[in-house]
Amino acid sequence: MTVDLQELKLGEKLASYNQFTSKIRDFIRERAELERDFSRKLDYLAKKHSLKKKNDQPFIKRYTLLTDSSMKDCWEKIVSDTSNHSRLHAQLADILNQSVADKLKVLATQTEESRKKQLLFANKLVSEFDSVNQKVEKSRDAYMLACDQVELAREKFERASDEKSIDKCKRFWHQEILDMNNSKNNYLLSIDMANKFHEKYCKEYIPHLLKQFQAFGEKNNNSVIEICRTFVSAQKDILRYQMDIVDGTMDYISFVDPAIDTDLPDPKGLDQPLSFQFEPSILWKDDDEMVTDEYSSVYLGNKLEILDRKSNQLIHDIKSMEKGILGLESLVSTYRKNPLQGDAEKVEQVLLINAGITRRREIDIYGSACVIQCTKRD
Repeated sequence: MTVDLQELKLGEKLASYNQFTSKIRDFIRERAELERDFSRKLDYLAKKHSLKKKNDQPFIKRYTLLTDSSMKDCWEKIVSDTSNHSRLHAQLADILNQSVADKLKVLATQTEESRKKQLLFANKLVSEFDSVNQKVEKSRDAYMLACDQVELAREKFERASDEKSIDKCKRFWHQEILDMNNSKNNYLLSIDMANKFHEKYCKEYIPHLLKQFQAFGEKNNNSVIEICRTFVSAQKDILRYQMDIVDGTMDYISFVDPAIDTDLPDPKGLDQPLSFQFEPSILWKDDDEMVTDEYSSVYLGNKLEILDRKSNQLIHDIKSMEKGILGLESLVSTYRKNPLQGDAEKVEQVLLINAGITRRREIDIYGSACVIQCTKRD
């Protein structure tokens, strides 16, 4: 199948990660506020009943017989435990805010930054794909127009009445044919370059992009899962009497599969678009062979010289950028091993952008090489 990045709605998928993270964060904030409110009520309840024990004499007289009994100890333990539960719920509220909600906020910020950079690269790739196709259409239209101009020149030549007009129309007709041949050559060259780009697009660039989105989705989901584990672990530590419920929640979290949720197509099943074929003019019988007369050879020679210079410069640029990429990869590896030395994720984002620029240069070289090969062959 041919992949249309617009149909995949990758931007919407990435945005949905943040929306989901925001919903979780809102839930945690509300849950923390409920825990804090419950803590205040428990604290008020514990103080209220402790005051009764100390100051309410009728209350004490009714329980005189229990002064040194286990019931008194139990009652004091209940009141004391109520105060302890109050502190535990306040502690849980702090944990939910600091270790869960705040981390979700940081994750949402990082996810949004990564989303923008990933979409920037994807949009550039789509733009390049559209640009290559538009160049083919533009060169095709130019060729068809040139064919029409040749036909008009021929008709004008046939209508010429005197020798002077005939000679002038004949020269004009011949010039139009030369221009048509150049347009044809440009059309064929654009077709060849577009077909090569389509092959790279489907076999290399799209799989690379999907791999990046896949890794992004898995990383985001794994981060959410780890934060959810922190949330549930906090409940387990503080609410031991609800262990069955907590274990059930942990089971649900363990069943989450980030790879299936990301649900991106398998790059191995991609087919490249149909190859462009030369379309001759209806009015001008022609084939798909390059025009190699003297005029066209001069034109192609000039084009070859320009492309040679451009290719040499691009090769030099790519070698420089590849050295920089190797340095960034080494830096990422170093930061992964020792996070205190630097932020590996930020370096990876720079590495992704530089790699995209390098691939763009490679496309230019590849296209130029194809044109040079076709030009030298003919």
